[in-house]
Amino acid sequence: MEPEKTEIQTGTDDSEKSTPAAAGSGRTPAGSVRSLILELLLRAGGTVLALWLVLTFIAGLYVNHGNEGYPMVKDGDLCVTYRLAGLRPGDAVMYVAPDGRRQCGRVAALAGDRVEISGNTLLVNGFAAPVESFYPTSAEDGVLQSAYTVPSGCVFVVNDCRVDGQDSRIYGGIPLGNCRGKIILVVRRRDI
Repeated sequence: MEPEKTEIQTGTDDSEKSTPAAAGSGRTPAGSVRSLILELLLRAGGTVLALWLVLTFIAGLYVNHGNEGYPMVKDGDLCVTYRLAGLRPGDAVMYVAPDGRRQCGRVAALAGDRVEISGNTLLVNGFAAPVESFYPTSAEDGVLQSAYTVPSGCVFVVNDCRVDGQDSRIYGGIPLGNCRGKIILVVRRRDI
């Protein structure tokens, strides 16, 4: 014999199950609105934190002020840098000069290299530097009056526009800590 099925009464009926939100009145419970706002704030905060971490430790975003990087980087151009790249001769970089100005230039020599100028040619370890320029290179009135050895932990940076002598010919080696990264993208903001 099969046991008889009985229904258990819970004390609620169908009229109590319907709420104003469920009935389509357009109102949502206050807790639901709070949770949506909290979720939105958490997502926005997470996005801002991720962007800050990337722009602080991995990449950089700089507006170039000056023509020291001309013709590659012009005044007003937006430069994106990659901070984790190992620097090599010929790399375009953003760096902070000893006078506090942010500049762009090109790595000509690494730590331990001997740099000198013969005529209008920049020599690194006795050979012409692998940095192309349309302008002649002069010694200026700085550290390159004779052969100069780049100190440990530094790079020798020259401007593409060599007539602007505010680079390692004046300052000497630029500490790697002052290099803001290798320029990987230049966005023209003028003359478009």
